[in-house]
Amino acid sequence: MENKKFEHKFNICIVGNSNIGKTSYVKRLMDDKFVCTYKKTSGIETYNITREIEGKKFLFKIWDISGDTKPFNISNDLYRTIDAFIFSYDINDYSSFENVQDWIDSSISKKISLENCIMIGLKSDLEKEEKVSLDNVRKICEDYEIEFFEVSSKIDKNVKESFNQMINRILCRSSISNLRSTNTSSTAENSVSGCIIF
Repeated sequence: MENKKFEHKFNICIVGNSNIGKTSYVKRLMDDKFVCTYKKTSGIETYNITREIEGKKFLFKIWDISGDTKPFNISNDLYRTIDAFIFSYDINDYSSFENVQDWIDSSISKKISLENCIMIGLKSDLEKEEKVSLDNVRKICEDYEIEFFEVSSKIDKNVKESFNQMINRILCRSSISNLRSTNTSSTAENSVSGCIIF
């Protein structure tokens, strides 16, 4: 049914440790609401986000992967369908940042292009004395050419901007890169080789 309703479909996986706010990020994207109660994701949950650009309907299917899931637990079939990863961590939890490297390494080993991926540092509204060094994050993102955003689902900081930028990267590198949109709802600067959609 999904393929019949939409002209283009993309699969996006959001990965990271448990209890860092992955699902809250997705819920903010979907409903523009902050979910403050914690419910552990079991296995994989999927969410559909739709967009219409230049009269064409797009489906972005988000695979919310449980924080207990390790990269080697993901089936090869799913890896083959993935168009992009959202690598996520809690800015106040260094172990969650270390886990991101495992996902990046696994993606590379599975021949997943990192060009469409983004990294998000969640809970940026809760700054504590000990947190992940931005220098470390930026170095990894520069090494792998992954765009980075500090995000807060609670105060709606860089939620839409980060997702729109990822969409922009996906569409600009796909066979439909000639698409353009006059959508100006995002204030983020989004360009890939001169291609701007959002």
